[in-house]
Amino acid sequence: MYIRTATPPGMSGKWQPLDVSINKSFKEAFKEECRHWRRSNISFTNSRNLGKPGKEFVSFVSIAWDKIKPDGIVNSFYAAQILRKDNNFET
Repeated sequence: MYIRTATPPGMSGKWQPLDVSINKSFKEAFKEECRHWRRSNISFTNSRNLGKPGKEFVSFVSIAWDKIKPDGIVNSFYAAQILRKDNNFET
């Protein structure tokens, strides 16, 4: 069964707290790890395109995620009004 839904205008920030508060920081940290890898790993494929990272990709994600503070994640749920300050949620 397929149920079609739509997000009402102005609600995506309320229903997607990580999009509002975390993704930009995560993407910036991830891109920095990619740039750092590229500076020290310049390689080319047989068709002369830049080589892609292999398993190193997982470490880019891990390092970028480690830079995200737990308080920032919790605060994103407060900002989206999913949690209230009186919920007394601890990190």
